[in-house]
Amino acid sequence: MDVRETGSVLDGKYEIVDRLGSGGMGEVYLVRHLHLQELRVVKILRQDLAADPSAQRRFMREARLATQIKHPNVAILYDFSRLEDGSFYMVWEHIKGEEVGDRVRRLGPFPVAVSVQLGIQALRGLEAIHAAGIIHRDLSPDNLMIMEDKRGQPALKIIDLGLARTLETDSSYEITQVGMFMGKLQYCSPEQAGAGGNQPLDARSDLYSFALVLYEMITGMAPFESESQAGFIFKRLSEDPLPLTGRNQYVDVPVELDRVVRRALERERDKRYPDAAAFIQALERVLQRMSAAETREIPTLNLAEAAPPAKVPPRLPSRELSKAEKDDLLAQIERAARKVQENTSEVGRLEQLLTAGNLEEAERLVTQIEASNPRASGLDRAKARLLEMQETVDAAAHQRDRAGARPVSPAQAAAAGPSGSRDPDRARPVPPQARGLRRVDRDAR
Repeated sequence: MDVRETGSVLDGKYEIVDRLGSGGMGEVYLVRHLHLQELRVVKILRQDLAADPSAQRRFMREARLATQIKHPNVAILYDFSRLEDGSFYMVWEHIKGEEVGDRVRRLGPFPVAVSVQLGIQALRGLEAIHAAGIIHRDLSPDNLMIMEDKRGQPALKIIDLGLARTLETDSSYEITQVGMFMGKLQYCSPEQAGAGGNQPLDARSDLYSFALVLYEMITGMAPFESESQAGFIFKRLSEDPLPLTGRNQYVDVPVELDRVVRRALERERDKRYPDAAAFIQALERVLQRMSAAETREIPTLNLAEAAPPAKVPPRLPSRELSKAEKDDLLAQIERAARKVQENTSEVGRLEQLLTAGNLEEAERLVTQIEASNPRASGLDRAKARLLEMQETVDAAAHQRDRAGARPVSPAQAAAAGPSGSRDPDRARPVPPQARGLRRVDRDAR
């Protein structure tokens, strides 16, 4: 009998119950420990990789990293050994539950409060991973398991450290590595997709990836609209995510929760939460306010309970990319990253024009940027600032006409703003009726 067939026994103690699937490096089986009579999950290095020294090192590294983490929200590694045919295997705890991705695809979004609860649990597990000097690099809905604890409450565990790397080593993203799937790329951070230049990844990359997952848990939808599979990757390089509030008509998302999640989805990592602890604190504040605002208890999770209809985010193919596909994707990402740098430079120049009070030139540049990338990061804020400065100039001109006062220059308007604040982040949103920027016509006065 083949050692990998149902009913066979691995290493004299693990009886194979079922084959669960195959990943980039390993085949995964549900097994029963013959002596303990407990279910476990065994991951065996794929036979076609068993003799590959590089694959062996990666497989062993995953096991070594897993032994450094002991946390209730991270899957437990029980054993690691080698079969007679030379294949390495590792034994993980069996989690009786469902992948977050499968649950969202099957039933739609989680109740908002439950999403926040589970998000806090996931971040606590992530905090333990980072405390061990490790970045996961592969957080996705399919690497988070949802289950019920002994009290029947929702619980979450992070699984699969196959792409994890220590922070001390070169942690740049290897898109051409063994086991790279398009589905994984759907949840990579902008810096993983090439927007960070040659800077090594850090823990903030994991925070971004998890925020993508949390967004889908809350809304049942992706943060970006795209008709193509690669579009989800490229849009995060150049566009801000769509607001959670209003994203799904059946889900009422608090404004504060929208702010928290979208901060974690900032394209520039310096604008995100500095660590998992800060992200946790922000979500805990949201949960406390939601609890205080509700007269009922926060709902518990029923894994079989149907959710309101939702547009489920498309599932990207789970097959491994061919060399040609990887090369083509790398070239597309490089082009997208260059375009992002150009857009960032243009928005930066727009801010400089506003600070200098050059409103006419700023308005022309806004038109150019909108034509090439209407959702460029920072563009909406600059447009709001421009509109308020135009209104300030108009108001000052009106006052001057009535009282004969000295005119206010655009530069003075830039320094003062409508309320005397120099902080462009405090600019009020552009109302829908004013989104088409009107030009200041000084001759009409």
